[in-house]
Amino acid sequence: MKFKSKLLITITAVCLFLSNLFSEDFRSYLSYRYFYNAVYKKDFEWVKNHLKAGYNPEKCKGEAGWVDSIPLKVVVETLHSYKIDGQNSDTMIVDLLIQYGADVNRLPYVWDRIYFFNDFDIIEDRYKNNYKKDGILYEGAVQEKEEREWVAKINRVIEKLLLAGADPNMKGHPFPFGTSWQLLFFTDKMAFKYFNSKEATTPLYEAIKKGMKWESQVDLLLKYGATLDETCLEAAK
Repeated sequence: MKFKSKLLITITAVCLFLSNLFSEDFRSYLSYRYFYNAVYKKDFEWVKNHLKAGYNPEKCKGEAGWVDSIPLKVVVETLHSYKIDGQNSDTMIVDLLIQYGADVNRLPYVWDRIYFFNDFDIIEDRYKNNYKKDGILYEGAVQEKEEREWVAKINRVIEKLLLAGADPNMKGHPFPFGTSWQLLFFTDKMAFKYFNSKEATTPLYEAIKKGMKWESQVDLLLKYGATLDETCLEAAK
């Protein structure tokens, strides 16, 4: 009897596994996980094929719950890219997602890009002093040139969003764009409680606060209608 009971439990477990494996929800999860991989890798053709097949441009499934669930957010928070006929795959994918209906004002993407990439990243550590790479000494004008290219790489996605109508004054907050485990179960509605709080800041505030190295971001925001307010004066101190 014990053997039959164990066998029945095993068969039941296998049947449940197989039913879940081939369930619509599970297949949907897997397919949108592949879509996430395409977006994260900035694989233009792969992303395009998914969208042409009817995939939702506002939905993907990464490892981190809500954090990795929105294609535009994934693009905004990553820097790697490659060239396709002289164009950059990151900006091409932004255009493609927007073309298929992604909302550039669903979240404060401009704020996110400006806040997410700052001096703490490569620039301070790599360009503070002269350094050698592959036996070549990088110094002076070479450092400045690479630094400008780094900033331009960040700015080109910001400008694509602004060109598509992203609000240059849409406030953001660090927590929804952070690394807390709570973000696994987050929603847009929960995020906007932070974006509408007293602690929220404008993209212009964050760009000014980063210093002269990032003045091109300030110029870009002003070009597309960002508003100077008292907080911007505080950021400049």
